[in-house]
Amino acid sequence: MDPMKLGQMAMQGLPMTDEVAAAAKKKRLEAGQETTDLSQAQDLYQPSEAAASLGRPKVDQFLEDIRADLEAMDKNSETFLPDATSALISRAFGHEFGEEFTTDPGYSQMEAVLARQLLSNPEYRDTVEAFISKLTQAHESVGSLIEPVEGEGSKDEEEEES
Repeated sequence: MDPMKLGQMAMQGLPMTDEVAAAAKKKRLEAGQETTDLSQAQDLYQPSEAAASLGRPKVDQFLEDIRADLEAMDKNSETFLPDATSALISRAFGHEFGEEFTTDPGYSQMEAVLARQLLSNPEYRDTVEAFISKLTQAHESVGSLIEPVEGEGSKDEEEEES
């Protein structure tokens, strides 16, 4: 399917299916339009001065919270990607503007529009899928990266010492 038609579908509010997104990605790859070079990105997030002055702990807390949200979800569910996207949006706004922002009466409608737009645009959908995939994979593999605390060696070390 022509990527331009996909954009028109998104603007008309037509649903973006996995098949349509995969076909669009394949066309972009074939046309050499698919790139991960961020220097060409025009919509990168630039933190505000206030956000930048807070440093990494805010980002780390955000990642920890979104990982916990994703861990609680059924990754095999048909609604996993839309639910995970909504959770991602909610956590991002909550961490950037405060949790009370997400309780505003118009917030849920805004979140739904953002989630729909992210998932209906093939490029954004790929980015969201990759980000969520990395978050879930990184969390699942982190246990193997943790080294024992000094004095609390592994069972193999204890057996060698005996």
